[in-house]
Amino acid sequence: MSVYKNYRNQKKVKVFRAEVLSPRIAWFQFLNLFLLSLKVCLIMGLLGIAYYGLRKAFDYTFHNNPDFQLKTIQLNPNNLFDEQSLVEKLGIDLEGNIFEYNVDLLEDHLRKMHVIESAKVERRLPGDLIFQINPRKALAWVSLSKDMEQEKRQLGHWVVDALGHLYACPEGQLALNQNLPILVLNEIADYPLLEGQVMKHPEFLSCMRLLKSIHTHSPEEIVSIDSISIINDWSISLKTRSGTEATFGLNEHERQLSHFSKSLKHANHKGYVIDRINLIPSRNIPIIIR
Repeated sequence: MSVYKNYRNQKKVKVFRAEVLSPRIAWFQFLNLFLLSLKVCLIMGLLGIAYYGLRKAFDYTFHNNPDFQLKTIQLNPNNLFDEQSLVEKLGIDLEGNIFEYNVDLLEDHLRKMHVIESAKVERRLPGDLIFQINPRKALAWVSLSKDMEQEKRQLGHWVVDALGHLYACPEGQLALNQNLPILVLNEIADYPLLEGQVMKHPEFLSCMRLLKSIHTHSPEEIVSIDSISIINDWSISLKTRSGTEATFGLNEHERQLSHFSKSLKHANHKGYVIDRINLIPSRNIPIIIR
């Protein structure tokens, strides 16, 4: 069943709202507002007092507590720093509270050093700072051909790790790096040698491939290598500390290293020294002796 209502004849009702404001009503409204404001101020004051008390208690318990003063610095064995040099390098206040040291900032300072591969700093209560430092491990020295007249393998000269990061040789690694070969590069304006950056020099990449092949297939030969350099677009020169110069191709390094090792052993057995050897041919390898 549907219902139909006719609204045409309904009267329209208008409602008027009147507000009466008297001095008494205004006074009560003022009192209510004042009391509300007083309550808010009281609550804020209590919160402020509580915060101040908690802050004082926290400072007394931790920051001003002699039990949390720095007591020891623990450092893993490495060839860069001892505890004293680390403190001097980072400017650590030995009289400070353990909570005053920003371990993230200390880590950031260490990681910005080109000679460091990774670093981790931890705070151990009640009073220990723990440093874990992993130095870069050099794979070779790097020198430009125009600088080869200078004395080689010195403190502060460039070395490079297996990832191609270039950095200055630190004092703690100088003796360790004396047996590493030198990668001799020609200066190319588009590929400057920049400390702290990954090497992209095309000659470096070719020399590095040969050096990594030596580490993989003939690691015992590393100490006998003096330098590696590019001859031309298809060959690399390797010079040993005994004066032998070997010519390698850009590929097939495993085969060439095998022939090189056998040739050196044969020459040593027969009592002569190889002056030059060309390892690019797979057969009838040319050798010049002295």
